[in-house]
Formats: sequence, structure tokens, C-alpha cells
Amino acid sequence: MSNSTNLALPYLAEGQSQKHVTLNETIRRLDAIVQLTVESSTTSTEPGAPADGQRFILPADKSGGAWSAFASHAIAYYRDGSWEQVTPKEGWLAWTKDEDQLLVFDGTSWTEVSTAGATARQQLSAPRTYYVRTDGSDSNDGLTNTSGGGFLTIQKAIDAVSALDLGVHDVTIAVANGTYADPIQLKSLVGAGQVTISGDAATPANVLISTGANTCINAANITGRWRLSGLKLQATSGGATCIAADGTTVTLTIGNLDFGAVTTAHLFVQNGAQIAVDAAYTASAGAAYHWDIINGTLQLGAVTLTMSGSPAFASAFCLCTRLGYIRCNAAAFSGAATGKRYDASANGVIFTGGAGATFLPGSIAGTASTGGQYL
Repeated sequence: MSNSTNLALPYLAEGQSQKHVTLNETIRRLDAIVQLTVESSTTSTEPGAPADGQRFILPADKSGGAWSAFASHAIAYYRDGSWEQVTPKEGWLAWTKDEDQLLVFDGTSWTEVSTAGATARQQLSAPRTYYVRTDGSDSNDGLTNTSGGGFLTIQKAIDAVSALDLGVHDVTIAVANGTYADPIQLKSLVGAGQVTISGDAATPANVLISTGANTCINAANITGRWRLSGLKLQATSGGATCIAADGTTVTLTIGNLDFGAVTTAHLFVQNGAQIAVDAAYTASAGAAYHWDIINGTLQLGAVTLTMSGSPAFASAFCLCTRLGYIRCNAAAFSGAATGKRYDASANGVIFTGGAGATFLPGSIAGTASTGGQYL
């Protein structure tokens, strides 16, 4: 073997005379391909007066006295007054000076690393909307509101958003009217923008997320700003909840929702998670708890919560325990509900601003015990 396997560097032969010739050739070849930086990968015409040491990746439409005889996608290296062809191997990297891009050779052609290896997130330069429809497909790109453009599932839209760099731009996941049976797992976001899952603002019940024994929307140990609006949520079997928030990094904003039938809680917040309510919503069916706050935080703005059809809460409208905190002093309630109004325990605090024992919906007096506070 007279050359090395990978870089085709010439070997010194035993007893070879003029060893410096072979050694210098090896050094020249290393100079050509190590820390490879090319002038361009798009220049098609051979330069008339190249500088010694310049390198080019040759495009398919190359032309010139030397270049026309070289292979497309090869590296043209100018040294000692002439051009030399260097044949790249799969996996070689090259920086292009004219476009400031890192390219990789895949064995056939050169491709920008960010698109070839999916190593870079797409960074938004403007707000974006993804569409979800019951006649869509998860093989679509989600960017047009047609059956041929929209996604089929809300989860697919969430997955697409979580792969972006939002920068400062907001994203809307617009969900068309219909019933969606798949449970939803929110994911961490990159960037300062907010992502809103938005259904029917006028009639949230037109966009029904009905997940059987599974929690409708789950947010566990994620980062980023999520908002939920214009949806009806129900999970009628098993130990499911409508919305579950778990973990100190979780911050959700909700409003204009319709909470339907569920076996455990409409809102379950634990382990440092936070939910803020910034718009009115409705509870149209009962649960064990409407609010189940265990070492979490629920804060309501100046919003009205409507109890529709006198929903029954089997355990209590509100449970706040283990250092949980509920601030609802600015909120108002419309309609009636049955069941215990509240249960504050284990240093949980429900702050009503002194609104009185009958402020929260229910038909049975609430209780505070073991350090629980109803204020």
C-alpha cells in the first residue's frame, strides 16, 4: 500500500531516496484538507488569478481549463501555480467563507449542517399559526387551514412548536370544531414567546377534548409559556383530570374554558406548579374537586366563573393543602353548585380577601384544619 486509507497520504518507502519529496507532498495534502475552509461552494467559473492555497467546492455547472475536468462536488485546491482535485469522503466538513455556512459531504453532495443533521432549531422571525382539524393529517405541515394542510392531532402541533426557537414571537395552535380523543402532553419551549392552544372563543363546547380514562392536558416539569382557551375538557372514567400541572417550572395560563365531567379534578396543581386564570370560564359538570391544589399555586384575576347546571363536587369545590396557595379575591362566581365549599389543610391558604364563608360555590360549609387558612 503506497497511500493511507482515509486521507490518501503517501507513505515513505523503505530505503527511499529523496524522502523530502514524499514528506512535502503529505504536508501539502494535509494543508489542503485539514480545518477545511473553502472560498465558495457556488462559484462555477474557474478564477483567472487564484491565490496560492485557495480551495473551492465545485458545483455541477463548473467550467474552466482545469475545473471542467474535475468531478462535481470535489475540492479544487490551487497550489504552486496549478489546480489539484481532492476527492472528499463521506462526513467531511467544510466552512464556506462567502456564505458563512458549515457544509457536510454525505457521499454524494454537500449540504448545510443545520438542515442535514437537524442540529439547529428553526428560529421564528414572525408569529406563526398551526392548524388542527378533524379531517387533517399529521403528515401535513400544519400551516394552512385546509384538510390538506392542517394537522389531525393537537399533539402533533405541540411537537412541531416544541422543536422551534420562538425568539420573542407567539404561536397559536388553532383547533377547529370537533371532538378530539387523544390526551395532550405539553412540552418545553425555547424562546420568550407564548403558545396558545385556541378553540372556539364563542362556544368552547364546540371543541371537545374527551379523553376517557386519560388526563386531557398534562404539563409535567416543562418550561415555557402556554395558554389554553376556547376548549371543553372532559374525562369520564378512571382517575383522570381535565388539566394537570406538576413541577416548579410549570406555568400555565387558562381562560374561556368549559370544564365537563371528570372523575377527580377539573384543575390539579401540585409540586410547585402555577396556573393563572385570566378570563372567565364555565364548569358545566361535576368532579370530585373543581380545584385540587397540593403544594401548588392557583391565581385568578378579575374573572367570573360560571357554574352551569348546578354541578356536584363530591369531595369539595376546592381543596388546598400541603402549602398550596389559592388567590381568588378578585374573582366572582355565577350559578350554584352542590357539595362542600372548601377544604384547607396542612398549611394550605385560600385567600378570598375576607369575602366570607359562602364566597366559593357549594351547598355545605367548608373547613380549615391542621394549619389550613381560609382568609
